[in-house]
Amino acid sequence: MRFYPCLLTLLALSFIGLTYAAEARASLPYTIEADRMGYDPATGQYTATGNVRIRGEDMVLHADHIHYIPEKKIISGEGRILLQTGDDRMEGERIHYNMEKGTGVIEKGVLFISESQFRLRGRKIERIGEHTYLIDGAGITTCEGDVPDWEVTASRIRVTLEGYGTLNHGAFRVKGLPVLYAPWLFFPAKTQRQSGLLMPEIHLSDRYGYEHLQPLYLALSDSSDATFYYHFMEKGRDRTGLEYRKMWNAEDRLTLRLDGLNQNLREEEKNSPSVSSDRYWFRMKQNFTPRENARAFLDLDLLSDTAYFDDFKGGSLGFAKTDSLFQNEFGRGIDPEKEKTRTNRLLLMTGGDIVRVEGEFIWEDDIRRRKENLQDKTVQRLPRIRLSTRRQALPGTFLYHAFEAEGGYFYRIDGEKGSRMDLAPRIYAPFRMGPVSLEPSAGLRQSFWYTENPMDKEHEGHEKYSRTLFDARLDLFTEIYKVFDVERTSADKIRHSLQPKITFEFVPDKDQESLPYFDDLDRIEKKRLVSYSLTQSLTARLPDRGNKEEGLHAYREFLRFKISQSYDLDKAEEKGEKAFSDARGEFSLFPSETIRLFGDLIWSVENSNWGAYSAGMDFKKGVNRFYAEHRYAKDLSASLHLHGYLGLTDTLGFMWAYERNLKEKTNNQQDYGLRYNAGCWQLDTIYSDDRNDRKIGFYWTLTGLGTFEHSLGKERLP
Repeated sequence: MRFYPCLLTLLALSFIGLTYAAEARASLPYTIEADRMGYDPATGQYTATGNVRIRGEDMVLHADHIHYIPEKKIISGEGRILLQTGDDRMEGERIHYNMEKGTGVIEKGVLFISESQFRLRGRKIERIGEHTYLIDGAGITTCEGDVPDWEVTASRIRVTLEGYGTLNHGAFRVKGLPVLYAPWLFFPAKTQRQSGLLMPEIHLSDRYGYEHLQPLYLALSDSSDATFYYHFMEKGRDRTGLEYRKMWNAEDRLTLRLDGLNQNLREEEKNSPSVSSDRYWFRMKQNFTPRENARAFLDLDLLSDTAYFDDFKGGSLGFAKTDSLFQNEFGRGIDPEKEKTRTNRLLLMTGGDIVRVEGEFIWEDDIRRRKENLQDKTVQRLPRIRLSTRRQALPGTFLYHAFEAEGGYFYRIDGEKGSRMDLAPRIYAPFRMGPVSLEPSAGLRQSFWYTENPMDKEHEGHEKYSRTLFDARLDLFTEIYKVFDVERTSADKIRHSLQPKITFEFVPDKDQESLPYFDDLDRIEKKRLVSYSLTQSLTARLPDRGNKEEGLHAYREFLRFKISQSYDLDKAEEKGEKAFSDARGEFSLFPSETIRLFGDLIWSVENSNWGAYSAGMDFKKGVNRFYAEHRYAKDLSASLHLHGYLGLTDTLGFMWAYERNLKEKTNNQQDYGLRYNAGCWQLDTIYSDDRNDRKIGFYWTLTGLGTFEHSLGKERLP
């Protein structure tokens, strides 16, 4: 949200909606109800008195007295005026409106806008021209009460729709007391997005001292906007940033963000290859339609150094806000902040129901190797093209077929480069034996390589390679279930399902050591593997409370448990090798609509212990939330994650986020805070403590205005 001059515009113009509503419906059929009605032939005036109610399409006008002159198209009323259009309403003591000229006045008017919860009051609200309004004694707030918790007031506002407005003696008030004052303001009065200053962020930190992040929003067009950021740091070089957004339609859009600075390094950082003096982070996502039946997706992520996220992790330009923005707008986020290799990708997709083609360019930026000038053998796919067909029946047979083909060029800054073509047709022969489904299939994989070896003196120049591989697979699966009638529960029936599955995979042994190696597809190991799994689920049938028709039900799966393992026939014939893989279990349980229990378990058959597991609980009810998860990997890591919110009263709540490294016995994150929610404003006070910093943050949110952030650094904490 922008600063309050633009807010005044928005709220002042909200009156327009109701005025237009009344004007547009003037010619529509309406009914008048009143205790008494009369007509004066001399003046041509109709009079309605006592509990007057005028009804039109989506509009109701209540008043104690109404006077209407059809010839002049003038309507006036007094005494408890109430005009309702949809969920919005306007109240006042007197109204006078000329339907022909579109001008009028409401005295002691109060406008309530349901969607935004804004309340606009005025001693006198006039429409003095087609697009011009005058409001005397104006007050704007989202709070209730005669003395609201906060309010923006002005002695007079004059505004012209799609033009400009002026404000006299404006003030921001808290409980009626003026906190900010402006004797006169000039502001744009557009009904669409407005350019202006956004809420600033203020912090006090140990490293940077006083910090002030000020965004400036620019509405460039109906479909694009830009936000410029200036980040002042008392003890460091100032940082600047830019966000640009463009939307062509509901699916095609672009968002890019760039921020950076030229920084004076601390003494201990001057010889560190992980930190730069010229620091930046550029990230961008775009979805677009290059042609009919085609989609394209672009992801860019360029980072100057691996310590950038540690130093600038919070705020509007931070990692969390960026990832959340991309997830909401594009449905995909960015690489984790601890990932030192950043992925840049262009993906193009086309095709129909049967044939699908994908092409992509992928550049993996290894920041550490780039910064330290190390040899970089990271494989870049420039490009990779994949064609696949949906499984289809072979005419005149019981067989099905599918086909996959992949080709591409692999580039390395240092090391072997080359191209590869991979063709993989497959035949399926599914059939049933009673309740059991069997699906044997066989595939042929033909691969070709053409490589460049500029660093290999023994094979200098170009080399050609090929490989032919056969594989076979057999899937057996079925489902056994039973439906139980239950009593004394919200469900009337429960379905118990068992789904066993056995898979056998075979790949012959083939020497591939002389082949190029770009990815795992270049080394397909021999395989004689039997995999088996058992999935159990419980599904409850419940009355569909959301549907009024009788006999309709809702179904909710409240338990799913899957165990799986494999047996390697090749390893069984070799001494010292374990044929059985680790057993894996996955479960999710919903004891109620508010609680979810979940977990992943890996049991080491060889060592007879837990190799890894994670188990947790997620509780949600109303505003209350509690999440707990324990993660463990033998000899690697163990951690505890907790976060949640507890409503102590209707207005006060306690929130927390806690992460502990149980292996190192250190706390990675500790956030504790109180939230006071008064409805029209909210104050969050949060204490944060991680390995790098401690601070107390204050986040004051005014409904309709935005959030003001302020924090104290660790040197100001006890």
